[in-house]
Amino acid sequence: MKTLFFTTLLLASITTVASHPEVKCSTPRESTKVLLKVKSVTFESQEEAARDVASIQSVRTKYSRNGFTKVLFKGGNKYLFHVKNHKSFSELDDYLVIRSKSGHEITYPLNCTK
Repeated sequence: MKTLFFTTLLLASITTVASHPEVKCSTPRESTKVLLKVKSVTFESQEEAARDVASIQSVRTKYSRNGFTKVLFKGGNKYLFHVKNHKSFSELDDYLVIRSKSGHEITYPLNCTK
């Protein structure tokens, strides 16, 4: 009985991870573009003079029924990406929170596509 329970639990977690697609997101005015992958996050910042591409592998991901939350640290700041439903994106429900070491926090809506 325990083996059946753990097998079912394992299969459910594998299908949840496998169903999470690569998601392309951007902040308003596309100042920051991000590619959210299953095990990594790739940043692409468009600034006036330079273009910065950074890929971060150490990402914690928490899956919910239809969405996910990814937490990572970059440049001393904590980045939290939240997508409520990866099948139906919404700028009201999908957001990016950037928190500095001193506790200042900025929240941006995300415009996401598959």
